[in-house]
Amino acid sequence: MENYNIFKYKDVFLTEEEINILRDYILKNEEYVKSLGADNYGATSDNSLTGRYKYFNYLNSDIGKILTPKLISIFSYLKLKYPISVLCWANTFRYGEGIKMHSHSHREYLSANIFISGNTLPGTTYFLENPPIMGMVDIENVPGEMCIFSSQIMHGVKENYYENVRISMALDIHEKTDYSSQKNYYVFKK
Repeated sequence: MENYNIFKYKDVFLTEEEINILRDYILKNEEYVKSLGADNYGATSDNSLTGRYKYFNYLNSDIGKILTPKLISIFSYLKLKYPISVLCWANTFRYGEGIKMHSHSHREYLSANIFISGNTLPGTTYFLENPPIMGMVDIENVPGEMCIFSSQIMHGVKENYYENVRISMALDIHEKTDYSSQKNYYVFKK
């Protein structure tokens, strides 16, 4: 698949067994995470798991032991500078649900998504501003694949028109930053 010149990293980094563990954990704990606070994100449906991104960091949970060693390896590959503060949340989109086009910040840091399960098409939509491709492009998802890109890139997920739940994870990655004093950041220190 083409890189489209937007990805800093794009590869399958989870095994099928790990994908199943993450999927089951996210679904099992969805209502608990939703109970931690109000949905504070208007670009998804009401009462979304996405809207609880500030309340629960999945790197601080049982599945963190799967993700953190893999992230350390990717940080090394990308030559990121420590400390690295990461916010990690999950998204569940059922029939008719998705997330409107958005960027994570006007400031420059890295954002990422990990596709866990569900229909792989239409995929994630990215707004590309680099010739020869300009405009919105749907990129098919691959189970277990992580895509890392600039926090300023517009992206979204079209409404899910399938009965199975579309499950993914998202991350904001801040290098040379220690956000340990801020709630729910996971800080990698060298």
